Amino acid sequence: MSDQAPEPEPSKPEKPDFTKAPQPELPLVQRRQKAGITRNRIGIWIIVGGFALYMIITGIVGIITKAR
Repeated sequence: MSDQAPEPEPSKPEKPDFTKAPQPELPLVQRRQKAGITRNRIGIWIIVGGFALYMIITGIVGIITKAR
């Protein structure tokens, strides 16, 4: 017989938890707050909305004139 204790069985490695990603800690200066409504966003929405209205109106006019 040997005087050595039996080696313990290796434990199963833990499965990584991907549901919670680690959040890096940033200094207060680098933390970006959520941007509100800016003038650029308003301008883009006006342009896109105008283009969409143009397409809808020309489509309706095309349908009406085609029906005559």
